[in-house]
Amino acid sequence: MTTDDLIPWRIFRPARLPVPALPLKRLVMTVEAPHDVIPFRQAVRAWFGISLQTFGGPAGQIAVMQRTLVEERRWIGQQRFNHALNYCMLLPGPEAQQLAVYVGWLLNGTRGGLVAGTLFVLPGMLALLALSAVYVLWQDTSVVVALFAGIGPAVLAVVAQAVIRVARRSLTHPLFVAFLGAYRDPGTLNPWAGALLGALLTTWVTFVPCFLFIFLGAPYVEKLRHNAAVSAALTGITAAVVGVIAGLALYFAEHTLFGRTFVFDQGPFHLRLPDPATISPVASAVTVAALVMTFVLKWPMLRILGICALLGLATVLLSRP
Repeated sequence: MTTDDLIPWRIFRPARLPVPALPLKRLVMTVEAPHDVIPFRQAVRAWFGISLQTFGGPAGQIAVMQRTLVEERRWIGQQRFNHALNYCMLLPGPEAQQLAVYVGWLLNGTRGGLVAGTLFVLPGMLALLALSAVYVLWQDTSVVVALFAGIGPAVLAVVAQAVIRVARRSLTHPLFVAFLGAYRDPGTLNPWAGALLGALLTTWVTFVPCFLFIFLGAPYVEKLRHNAAVSAALTGITAAVVGVIAGLALYFAEHTLFGRTFVFDQGPFHLRLPDPATISPVASAVTVAALVMTFVLKWPMLRILGICALLGLATVLLSRP
């Protein structure tokens, strides 16, 4: 039994219907916590842990939620997770953050959605601000370049894992721009003030509407979950989700492992392909190590990112005379 069966019926029950007979376990849960499927404090801790692992863009973020919420904690069933993901893919805006709000709302009501969506964005926003500042201040130093060169292959492994996870289970950022743009063209503001304002403004207009989309639309989408026709239509979106994530994985591989690309234009085919002569031995070696740590050793994402960053740094230190 998953928590799909334990969500309090009163959240979704239409008005003036007779109260159904509930098993004792469900009745106790309904009386004690009508809006919380799991303890709220436990949910907050879990969402904070997820927020620290949201690397790799939407693909990696969806994979983290899949692993943590569905496979490890079993707080939500796979069918319910896929249903929420398919709906979020139809909405404008960042689907991964919308999915976090949706699942948070399912587990702990409105406050759960607010906490999940906020925690999902806040650590990443702070991390991007810090990384953007580092890039502006020390973009020409070999140490910073080496650290990012090591992180790139780790992100590639994360996205590759996301392709496999989502495909296996489902087929049965603007901030990665606002800071640097505002820093280089701040108008009458100080460059640092303009950069911070630009980053915060972009975060606001990108993520705040997501809460409205979920809180206004999710209750109706949940009522349609057992509608065969609607569910079949939403399930068809899953194939597109896998395709988008796979395309992102190829993009990461192309720009992480190769130094140059070229356009193959022949008849109906118009493709951008990597130049095999420009493959990076160092990036390839770190990528193999990241894939082993991800798929074979199954290490946590933060550990993999840290080790890959150190490997990138080591290549610079060892290459110096």
